[in-house]
Amino acid sequence: MAKEVYNEVTLLDDQNNVIPLDARGSMAGDAQDANGQNGNLGWLTKTLSPGAGTNIPRRVTVRLRYTVGPLEKTSELTVEPRHSISMALEGNSHLNGVGEDVDGRAFVALAIDAGKMKSRRFGVVAVTKDGRELTVSPSESGSAGETGVSVAEFNFGIPLADVAKFIIGTRPIRTNEWKDVVLPKN
Repeated sequence: MAKEVYNEVTLLDDQNNVIPLDARGSMAGDAQDANGQNGNLGWLTKTLSPGAGTNIPRRVTVRLRYTVGPLEKTSELTVEPRHSISMALEGNSHLNGVGEDVDGRAFVALAIDAGKMKSRRFGVVAVTKDGRELTVSPSESGSAGETGVSVAEFNFGIPLADVAKFIIGTRPIRTNEWKDVVLPKN
């Protein structure tokens, strides 16, 4: 499971309601790509608290929403100096900007119509002039929840001058659930 793909873990009670996380809603986790040391399986780890003290349910449903696989419905954006860029994207979303941050790293910013993109997530690949393909996780801000516009910014660790093109696309969000997961005694 590549680190640049979307993943979201939610705990549900026996009535299928979301359990608010304790520890002020904090969660920690990581993803590991498949390799020979882990049995050629991708791994996702998450640490979260479904309650505190004696207020922890005995059983929960664990819901994982995630994306995986190649980008679909792609558009290519060739990087050209001093070129104004505008591009409409899937789901009434738009290319919001391409450039370099204050540290000289290339970025792509997207304005995303959250209401029309509930079942898909955007991804961006930077193809370097020497043919390497770089992927990163987006940082998101201005999220409007289920409606409105959010901004996703993809920051790459190279100068814009080293990028030949960006490939922008989406992946479908998939869902797996594990029901009646037994938690340790309180």
